[in-house]
Amino acid sequence: MLCSFGILTLASNPREALFNKAKDNLFRNPEETIKISNQLLKDETDVNKKAELYLTLSKAYIAKRDFDKSLTYVTKVQDLLGEITNSDTKAQILISIAIQYQQMEVFNKSLSFLDEIDQHSQKMPDSSRIKFSVLGKAYAVRGMIYKSQLNPELALSKFTIAVKNFEKIAPALQSNANLSVVFYNIGYCYLDLNDKNKAEESFLNSINFAQKEKARSLEAFAYKGLSDVYMKNAKHLEALQLLSKADSLAANIGDLLLNEGIYKVIAENYLALNDINNYNIYNQKYLQTRFLREQNELQSINTSIDNIQKENKKNLDEISQSQTKLDSFIIIFGAILVILFLFLIWKKRQANRLLQEKIKVILNS
Repeated sequence: MLCSFGILTLASNPREALFNKAKDNLFRNPEETIKISNQLLKDETDVNKKAELYLTLSKAYIAKRDFDKSLTYVTKVQDLLGEITNSDTKAQILISIAIQYQQMEVFNKSLSFLDEIDQHSQKMPDSSRIKFSVLGKAYAVRGMIYKSQLNPELALSKFTIAVKNFEKIAPALQSNANLSVVFYNIGYCYLDLNDKNKAEESFLNSINFAQKEKARSLEAFAYKGLSDVYMKNAKHLEALQLLSKADSLAANIGDLLLNEGIYKVIAENYLALNDINNYNIYNQKYLQTRFLREQNELQSINTSIDNIQKENKKNLDEISQSQTKLDSFIIIFGAILVILFLFLIWKKRQANRLLQEKIKVILNS
């Protein structure tokens, strides 16, 4: 028994170690995450773990801004929702789907999943770390949606609640990556409100949390955000130094949105310095990267529309089947009532005929 237990432990540990490695590389090397997750999927039979691997793949493709492939794995997770037995896994699935739609700017769909998360979280115990992690992400996503809709005050209120939820998680398990993302968005909200000091403080917080997580892409985003503060203060050379760090960190990550943002701000700073040669170089890079990103997003939106149409068709088919069953029931029930009614009329006529014959007999006698 001990030997068997040892063999099982040795067999299971490598898979767990590989899965942890895949999650650790999510923002550092998403390609490695994709490779490991696909490798683990080949032999995975447990529905909950399969869903977790699909989620990891979806997040890795989001990190690469490949929304089409990310949506493919989100759809696979949605198909497994009815089979998921683990409450924590289901909560993570719902938030991942909400994030996916938010990233694609399908905000109504994202908000509907966020509402479902609010209801689901009420059933989760306060002792659950996942509960506060999911709620933190949910409020962060709401904040991003309001930020996109040019409502920085409302967005800040949601981001503040997101930070409070993340802070309820034990410090050793606290999600530095999530806090880096939240403070990055807070920084831009303060920039929209023209509060440069608070914006700078927020971006520095974002850099700090990203460095703790060793998340290269998040650190690059934060440096880009901080460079925007410097640019607004006309400190163009300092901004370019920060952008050089961001560009170095973003190398080989493959995040088109990150690269696009870096090239755009570099070009703007060179233009402000009247360095037309460098401006043309980085403006061309910016335009090429934006074109690639828009093509990817357009393909993802088309896939999303196809999935929504399939879902609507499925719902219509179910409604049609239900309506057919209801119509059949009404027809059968109506036919039974008619037959019963006709039978009662026939019985009544028979009784009347017998009564008339009795009356005739009495009259004749």
